[in-house]
Amino acid sequence: MQKLVENKSKLALEFKTDKVTLTFEPQALLTSELKNAGPDALAAVAATIVSGETGQAAAAFAVSINGQKLRTYHFNVTVRENAKDKKGLKIHNLNGDVAVKLDLSDLDLRRINTGQLVVMHQQPDGNWLERASAFDPKTKTLTFTTGSFSLFTVIEKPVKQKTTIELAINQTTVSVNGNSKTLDAAPYLQAGTNRTMVPVRFVSEMLGAQVEWCGQTNQVEITDNGKQVVLTIDSTQVLVDGTQITVDSVPENKPPGRTFVPLRFISENLGAQVDYNDTTRQIIIVRD
Repeated sequence: MQKLVENKSKLALEFKTDKVTLTFEPQALLTSELKNAGPDALAAVAATIVSGETGQAAAAFAVSINGQKLRTYHFNVTVRENAKDKKGLKIHNLNGDVAVKLDLSDLDLRRINTGQLVVMHQQPDGNWLERASAFDPKTKTLTFTTGSFSLFTVIEKPVKQKTTIELAINQTTVSVNGNSKTLDAAPYLQAGTNRTMVPVRFVSEMLGAQVEWCGQTNQVEITDNGKQVVLTIDSTQVLVDGTQITVDSVPENKPPGRTFVPLRFISENLGAQVDYNDTTRQIIIVRD
């Protein structure tokens, strides 16, 4: 490896296992960690299919987006100062891109919508990032490019369907995709701000998001495909993916223990369009 450092190799390197092929751009492995490791440094590359507790994190993520996990992989590069260095230093960021080819030919794909296959990459903070990928139906391989290594999982994402929610001010009867439902607390106009307030759990979950309530902090947390929104009762301060912003109407608790939030703010942060009819006081929320 030291010769590669000195000569600034222009050759791509290929690492291949039974089900994974990694093609490293020239000098992709020549990270600062390797350059600083000394003349006897070694770089060990590993690509393994994982299950058990490690795979459970990927499975849980797939469930959170209503998807199906097909297989999970762990790629890593470990730099060792010499052959006696058993522990080494694991590298996350590489010095260039790696073309990855995953062989899925041993999996039963007959009931899988291969057009919905995606590669998700777990980041150091635990969040998942979708990598642009392409599936070849002839070879049953999935290819993508990455500049960093860790946990990767192949997921069949659900086909997106349009969701339409119709509500009306002070009415408990609502419609979701044409199906009638009954709320136990009706939408209302907030005094002072004249903002439309809606029950956060019902609207968020109907739009496909997850909602958690923390009674100790009086906060409601909404997560949707990696995005996080945290609102605090009676506070105009809201966190969106960790960034604090100010809204002009505060979330409120109303009987029977329901949390109401500003309609337009929460819907648009979940990628929905909102239409309000002043005459009929009808609200239509649409998410593709």
